[in-house]
Amino acid sequence: MVNGRLLHLSKNWTVGMDYSGFLNRPHTDGTGNDTIKDSQTLMVDSLINTTSEDHSKVHSNGLNLHSVMQLDTLGGIFSMDIDYFGYSRKMDRNFQAQNTYANFKPIPGGYSSANSKGTRDLELYSAKVDVITPLKWVYLSYGGKLHFSRTQYDNKYFNTTKGTAVEDKKQSNAFDYVENMQALYFSGKKNIVDHWTVKLGLRMENTQTQGTSITLNQTHKNNYMEFFPTAYVLYDPSDNHSFSLHYGRRLSRPRFSHLNPFKVYDTPHRYRQGKPKLKFSLAFILYI
Repeated sequence: MVNGRLLHLSKNWTVGMDYSGFLNRPHTDGTGNDTIKDSQTLMVDSLINTTSEDHSKVHSNGLNLHSVMQLDTLGGIFSMDIDYFGYSRKMDRNFQAQNTYANFKPIPGGYSSANSKGTRDLELYSAKVDVITPLKWVYLSYGGKLHFSRTQYDNKYFNTTKGTAVEDKKQSNAFDYVENMQALYFSGKKNIVDHWTVKLGLRMENTQTQGTSITLNQTHKNNYMEFFPTAYVLYDPSDNHSFSLHYGRRLSRPRFSHLNPFKVYDTPHRYRQGKPKLKFSLAFILYI
């Protein structure tokens, strides 16, 4: 990570830049054993032994531009952040599977192998503005945020059982996911009486998503707006003791892999498949 120097444009105005990035080449080996039983007798019918080898190249770049301006001598502050994050992962996976009888003898024609190669690219842009306004009767903070992200996944599946790599287009997969979000928020904090502090806030988020399975020629869109109130009460009887009560409403969005409708194979016999119509989840939080 590289922390850029702050540039003082004036006595009350500073700007700066930060950069972060990494490069990694992870390598993992895996084994798996599956048991197949007779549905009537529950006796072991056969076994599937799988080995895999993964090679990946992962790199990312992050850039932040920020500006802070002091508005007055009372502590008023105007700040702005612009962020970029880019992530790329190239994957190369080989796996082999051998079917055997219960006595571990190979089943004729029970060997299979495959190679899966793909890329996953993510680009994220965001910008936000925050304002702090201390007033005599309340401490106000408010602002807004814009967020845009796009994830592209492209994976090719090759059957290598006969020694020659042959692409299986029915198991190859391309998926594109776009998410836009706009948010406005504000909060107010006030010391109501000695040792008691109350803070109330509200955040509004408007979100648009679009997932496109290029392979299946399917597109799913989702638009929603939600409000997230927060409340906070603090009792501070001494320097060494304090008691607080928090209430909030939170949203959890499904991950990219949970929305991809195509079957993504980890081995010739195991795959993961998402649901493009999967919705977000809401939670109410209350803790002391």
